[in-house]
Amino acid sequence: VTHLSGLTGSAASVFAASQHKNLSAPTLFILPDSEAAAYFLDDIENLLGEKKAYFFPSSFRLRHNIYEKDKASILLRAETLSEISRAGSRAMAVTYPEAICEKVISNKELEQNTISLSRGDKFSLEFITEFLMEHGFEHSDFVYEAGQFSIRGGIVDVWSFSSELAFRIEFFGDTIESVRTFEPADQLSVQPMHRVTIIPDIEKPGTEERSISLFSFIPPGSIIWMKDGERMLRSADDYMSRFSSEINPEIPEHISFEPAESIHAALKNFSIVEWGTTFLFRKQGKEVRFKTVPQPSFNKNFNMLIEDLAGN
Repeated sequence: VTHLSGLTGSAASVFAASQHKNLSAPTLFILPDSEAAAYFLDDIENLLGEKKAYFFPSSFRLRHNIYEKDKASILLRAETLSEISRAGSRAMAVTYPEAICEKVISNKELEQNTISLSRGDKFSLEFITEFLMEHGFEHSDFVYEAGQFSIRGGIVDVWSFSSELAFRIEFFGDTIESVRTFEPADQLSVQPMHRVTIIPDIEKPGTEERSISLFSFIPPGSIIWMKDGERMLRSADDYMSRFSSEINPEIPEHISFEPAESIHAALKNFSIVEWGTTFLFRKQGKEVRFKTVPQPSFNKNFNMLIEDLAGN
């Protein structure tokens, strides 16, 4: 366990981004709430300048209907899990208490529900259609959201739950001749691809043994960063209590969560970096001290701004 002290503003994001080149396994950042997670992700993306950080949200519409799942959030969760599961992945994932409470599909189940297609591969259109139908993809005339596919002649359009864009796969007989991403809004091609991975909605109802903790999914060598860890765990516990205390017939039976005490126990199996004001592992580890100070509030006082710039 490593404790970081004296960090203000976006200093934690700057320090985290600077450590990316040293990573050999995925890194999971747990922020106290969804808003803090979104700001932290924005900082990391701007600092690194490319797609190296992924957002792992709750799959529910927490502010509107706690029991209703959000398709866009499910897509982001699938994309993150897919990236983390890749061999040698150094993905950086940003999340928050409500999201880490939800159990996820196992690595084995994810692999069994995934199909990879490359240029030159031989697959029949019948096989592709059967796979997509069996895994819950909707057959439509045009693809406009994740979980849909369409077939026109030798062209298969499909929107995987692990991709921000849809895929267009062209066949010549039973051979894949070309693969590319396209923008469903205008149907225009974006980028040619050599290989694509198609993943269905992995948040659909499944058996209990399919659902495992997020901390059982991520590789053992992963590093977990937490801000205000004690507060984070309390928020997770409050969220669980909210679900268990409300007797509502709308609650899907397949909803499966990880108790806060189990999350606490699982965290002990990883390398932990904590910062903020409420540490979860206060009596353990070493401390790294920073000497950052909050930026002054200038309030359009340009003389104060000039003095501050000159002083630095």
